[in-house]
Amino acid sequence: MEELGLTLVDEGGVALRQLMRKARQRMREEGSVITASVETFMEFIHNSPNVFRLLLRERTGNSLAFRKAVSRELQYFVVELADYIQQTQGYPAEEARIQADAMVILVFNAGAEALDSKPAERKLLTKKAIIQLRYVARGAEGYRKIRKLYQADN
Repeated sequence: MEELGLTLVDEGGVALRQLMRKARQRMREEGSVITASVETFMEFIHNSPNVFRLLLRERTGNSLAFRKAVSRELQYFVVELADYIQQTQGYPAEEARIQADAMVILVFNAGAEALDSKPAERKLLTKKAIIQLRYVARGAEGYRKIRKLYQADN
């Protein structure tokens, strides 16, 4: 039974990562990677709530194997997003990873809130997550500028 559950976690993570890759492609057409990613993620939750519930539940579940599997899936998201940030924004690897980690946590938590929400509530949660992610992105930009100024002075 545990083997089946682990397979479901892996398959759910793979399906979600594929959707997020499509969101980044969609972004090229629509303009905002943050908006496209959050909207795609919320569509996934709406269309596959039980898969996301499984990921949420097992993230803190009793089984160490399940917790590790969900953690691994989340880290895959972080790594892919960090690579994207590094390639498109020119951030150093560590800064890109820190930013990506914060963004994945925010979106995952927004998804948890959106799970049983009505369409209007989900729309508000989507907007809120987009704004929060923009704050993180702007904060990362500000941090880079301050760090560069500090390094120039030393």
